[in-house]
Amino acid sequence: MIYLDNAATTRPFESVIRKMDEFYKELYYNPSALYKQAAEVESVIEKTRNDISDALGGGGRVYFTSCATESNAWVYASGVKNK
Repeated sequence: MIYLDNAATTRPFESVIRKMDEFYKELYYNPSALYKQAAEVESVIEKTRNDISDALGGGGRVYFTSCATESNAWVYASGVKNK
């Protein structure tokens, strides 16, 4: 498992802010829903998940969480052992 955490006080790159702004303004649909716009957002998220996995060596699935506390609780509950 590779754990990536960025401190809450770290300023994001401008390119990240622009991409996030696109989601806040245009791609805010629930990716789990069944309508067209939601499916488009799900597609973007899955592409991003695959791009990150490939950049890290392509050996596993990438999970997105909202914070370190959620990540730690999820890993603990899943029974993943630290190597």
